[in-house]
This record gives sequence, structure tokens and C-alpha cells, in this order.
Amino acid sequence: MGLYFFFLALCLIPVTVVAGALTASFRVLRRLATLRRAEFSVSTTEVRPGDTFEARATVVPRAARAVTVEAHLTCTMFDHRPHELYASTRRMTATPAAASQYAVDLVLPEYALRTGRVGDSTTVAENAHRMLVVWTVDFEVRSAGGTLLHRRSRAFEVPRGRRLKTQLRRMSLLAIDTFSSIRNDMLFNWLVHLAACDGPITPAERTQLYELVSEMVGMADLEDASVRVERELQRRLVIDGLFLHRYVPLEQRLEFYRALLTLALTDGPLVDKEMTFLFESAKVLGISDEDVKTIEAEVALARQANAN
Repeated sequence: MGLYFFFLALCLIPVTVVAGALTASFRVLRRLATLRRAEFSVSTTEVRPGDTFEARATVVPRAARAVTVEAHLTCTMFDHRPHELYASTRRMTATPAAASQYAVDLVLPEYALRTGRVGDSTTVAENAHRMLVVWTVDFEVRSAGGTLLHRRSRAFEVPRGRRLKTQLRRMSLLAIDTFSSIRNDMLFNWLVHLAACDGPITPAERTQLYELVSEMVGMADLEDASVRVERELQRRLVIDGLFLHRYVPLEQRLEFYRALLTLALTDGPLVDKEMTFLFESAKVLGISDEDVKTIEAEVALARQANAN
């Protein structure tokens, strides 16, 4: 029986190789059939936390085909497998000079991790847990229907980013540290997208968002807060779901979901798009149905108490 499975495995190897080759060939042919030219670059090779830099693209579709171009600012940690610690998506806009030229400004977060190995030191023990952190801008060209036509990545260095302690050897501490650093940005970004998922942001939702901006960053000016809301609508922050499930404490994830649900109920009962958004958020955060029901009951009681 063992010999039979061995020969079966040997037969599957060429099948897998052929399938991979066919898939790659199909992608190349699709790109050649839809795009006449596609080039991507970033304005610098080294970026410091808080710096703004430009992502550039030249995309010329065939037959006047409508396309969209996006730039994803991504921080990926490699530890046996890649974990997307941070990703911010921005739609690129055509420049006034030419319709085929696209550009968008990207801002490296103040809490950006340093490029390179985490825990690397000349004094580190031989059995130290080392993890590689890499920052990239991932460009994507999509058709009007959302089909991915082309994807390319451009890496850059973050030599002066935040460095974790050399004795940090557990992924759980890295995950908690990273999530804690980006939590406010990520929470506000998700709240803005949740408020807009069922249509224009209502005055009640906007008021709550302004209050959150004031609490998080001390931004009291309504005009500045409005600009911040519009900026968040132009980007989408995500973090690797598997990473969250395994290493970020459940209490932090539950509080995150509670804030989302509270805002969703601000303008009345949940609608389908809001329920879909909350369902997908709970899945990313690794929250069970029982936990969701508990939070829903707690939020309902709190709203009832405030109403009284």
C-alpha cells in the first residue's frame, strides 16, 4: 500500500508542475491581451517612519480598456510563512500630464518596524527566534469588473524604523506589540468604512467619528477631522487574520468588535451591508458566534441604559 501511494505521489508531481505552468501562462497571456504597457516604481529606496513618498505607475491598456490601479503599502513578516502585519490600500489616480500616468502619495506609519531581521544581534543566542520584516509597495491593475490583470511589488528599506528588543523571541509578543501600535489607526479606518458601507455617512455617525478623532489624536477642529475621515475612505487597513487569531489576546479583539458594533447601531437597526461588514470583521478577528451574541447583548443593554 505504501508503495502504491509513493508512485501516486510521483505521478502527481508532474501534474502539479504542469498545472502551475498553465496557470502562469494564462496570467501572462491575459496581461499581454489586456495591457500594452505596465511599469511601476517608487520615488525613493529608503523611507523613515512618518515620511511621505510617491508610488508611480505607467499603465497603457489595449483597446481603450477601462482599468483601475491600486498601491498597497505592506509590511510582511516571514517566520516559516509570510504574515501580512500591516497593509494600507490606496487607489491611484491619473496625473494631469497623461491619462496613462498614475501616482499616489503614501505615508509610512510612525510605528513602522525596521526592515531586516527581528532579534538579530551579535550577542543573540544560537537558538534565538529570528523573523524577517519586509516593507513593499504592491501594485495591482484591475479591469472594470475587478479582475486582477497584473501585479508587481517594489521593496524599499526602513533602516530607522522601530526596532524590537533583541531578547524578543516569541511571535505572540511581536503580534501584540504590532497590533497595539496600529490599533487606533486600524480601528478608526474600519469604523469609517463601516459607516460608509450602507451609503453616505450620516450626521450621527460623523459626529461619533469626530469624537473618536478627538479622543485618539486630540484633533478638535471639525474641518481637520472631516479631512481625516475623507482620507480614511481612500485607504483600507488590514492585518493578517491568522496572526491575530493565534497571538493577539481575545480581550483586545472583542473590544475592537464592540466598537464596530456600537457605531453600526448609531443610525438605527443594522442593514444587510452593515451585517456583512460586521460578519467579515468577526471572522478576521477570530471571534466566535457566542462571543458576538454576548457583545450584542451588552451593547443593547448599554444603549437601553443611555436611552433611559
